[in-house]
Amino acid sequence: MGTLLIRRLAPAVVCALAIAACGSTQKPATSTSTTPAAPGKGSSTVAIYSSLPDSGAEAAQSHQIETGIQLALKVADHKARSFTVTYHQLCDSAVPRKRSHTPTSRSKISTGARTDTSKCIGNWSQTRVVHNAEEAARNPQTIAYIGDLNSGATALSLPILNQAGIVQVTPGSGYPGLTNSVTVKTSKGTTNITAQGEPDKYYPQGSGNRTLLRMIPNDLVQASAALKVLRKTGCQKFAAWNFGTDPESKALFEAVIATAPEYKMDYAATPPLTPKTNPYAYAHALAPTGIHCAVMVGHVTHSAVALTTYLRTQFQPTIVGTNGFCNANWVRGISKSVAKSVVPGLLCMTAALPVKAYDGYTVFAKLFRSRYDREPTAYNLYGYAASEMLLRALHDIDSGDDDDARQQVLTIMAYNEIDDTPGQTSAFSFDSDGNFETNNDYGVDAFKRGTPQHYETVSVDVAHLLSSAG
Repeated sequence: MGTLLIRRLAPAVVCALAIAACGSTQKPATSTSTTPAAPGKGSSTVAIYSSLPDSGAEAAQSHQIETGIQLALKVADHKARSFTVTYHQLCDSAVPRKRSHTPTSRSKISTGARTDTSKCIGNWSQTRVVHNAEEAARNPQTIAYIGDLNSGATALSLPILNQAGIVQVTPGSGYPGLTNSVTVKTSKGTTNITAQGEPDKYYPQGSGNRTLLRMIPNDLVQASAALKVLRKTGCQKFAAWNFGTDPESKALFEAVIATAPEYKMDYAATPPLTPKTNPYAYAHALAPTGIHCAVMVGHVTHSAVALTTYLRTQFQPTIVGTNGFCNANWVRGISKSVAKSVVPGLLCMTAALPVKAYDGYTVFAKLFRSRYDREPTAYNLYGYAASEMLLRALHDIDSGDDDDARQQVLTIMAYNEIDDTPGQTSAFSFDSDGNFETNNDYGVDAFKRGTPQHYETVSVDVAHLLSSAG
């Protein structure tokens, strides 16, 4: 029971793909505009776009990614071969922010607060995500799009960018349905984890024309890593709750349950939580079930904080939260009177490893410190590496044909034809579906002084997750 099967798609002619956070149930939007002329024709200027959240739980990560992007372009003086590279910095929240970065002086990039007159506020907006992707698709100079960070947002932007033939590099978006069709095989038959028509519906140009590249492991790796962490604590029987309403949370929840037999763990199904549920009585009733640990999927809610508190005070199980719980909001709502007994048993999953774990860290960190006088983060490196890969792809296009820079960059990125000599920051590689394939490591954080900090790195064997289902 519990084997996860991914139906491999036909080998991509131009492959590349991606999906980390809560998504949307809205069907992906597609652009009604025609594919614009390829960049480079009659122009020596090309454009890179980013679309990232400017507020909310992921704002700090996106700001770090943007800093990395700007640094890579600054180091290159906004040049790649004969091209001048511009950067259009967009947000995917309700109120638009737009900044274009063009070659200026060689001075250091400012690390201060943004000086924009219009701020993005709120969570990511479906309307804004579609608007950003269509803006990039309409610009004939566009060669690449960095984003979105959220799986639901990527599900909306991906079909538009695929139709235009623009490579999309995401530093997040772990939902497996963006790249694969996943089913759970049990004694009662098979159940789809991903939605019907995925991933084909995200690629209007056909499944053989992939345009998405994911820089982090997908959520199948996260599910396996979460259970491996709990098994190491001695846990044999666990409960799980899903506090998200989006397809990504549902898929991750089902993947956790289906992976349990791989680690010889038993899943204890629990009654549903409702707004009227008394969390104290609910947690008290779970004690006789004999669960030793728990997994919380989705994102932090008042119910999640209350259940966490009562579970820990009732019988002290270790609780692992998936990546949506890896922020201060999870522990901020816990009463100070019980925090000392509750917080030490909480762990959370994060795809971002300590920055020193990445190839090319030494060179990158030296450069980053010289510009900012501080240590870089993994998200700084993601932004820098994504831009560096794109710049190197521009350098590597056919010297006799600059007319189709967009298509050539896509092909070079998709086929991993970028020089990835060990020690270079851009040494990321992708499988034929666009998934990050360098390793199957996932980070685990513990909470110290109210914030998540690295606890350990878990390596998992996902062969049982990646079997062919025909």
